[in-house]
Amino acid sequence: RTEMEVIPGRSVGPFALGSTIQTVFRILVEGTGLKYETDFLYDEERPFHFDMIFDLKEIGVQLRFDPMTQRLWMVDVYDVGKVTLRYGDRVFADNGAGVPTLPLLYGLFGPTFPGHYDTDLDSYILTYRGLSFAFMIPHHAVKAEEIPMSLPDGSKPLVSRIQVHTGSDLRQIALPPALCRKDNHTQIVLYKNVGTGRC
Repeated sequence: RTEMEVIPGRSVGPFALGSTIQTVFRILVEGTGLKYETDFLYDEERPFHFDMIFDLKEIGVQLRFDPMTQRLWMVDVYDVGKVTLRYGDRVFADNGAGVPTLPLLYGLFGPTFPGHYDTDLDSYILTYRGLSFAFMIPHHAVKAEEIPMSLPDGSKPLVSRIQVHTGSDLRQIALPPALCRKDNHTQIVLYKNVGTGRC
């Protein structure tokens, strides 16, 4: 199984934030061909309005690129359990260990501010600097200024999505200048509206 180290605000495995799409593509095709079954998602009709995405379906990971700079701005683990994830020397997610709970992740990554309920995703979002977790928690179970360590039935919330990005607010993502070097690369594109780019 694939094992990847999570470094908040920096990388997941070999995929470093700020990398160009060409660099990531080279990583994916090292050897004789693509390492993982991969879909390339883009919008031909509205270039520069939506992210371009490498969807690594085999391991449940999407690599999201800003359409203006074509640099990786987020690694989105949307199917937790298909890939083994490690933080430091501790594996916290894999198929054998099951899907991690909110208390487990809170204990591993440490205290943070209470999260918020995202109505678009129908999920509770808990954010650290450079790292966000989504949990399928009913809206009525989320109380202001509290982190819901357990559900009304006594069970522990399970993580449904893990996203590595820069900064501490998913709604205001911007790649730092150090990750926005201007070099030549082909323009391409998908997903959500990104306006004038993240650099």
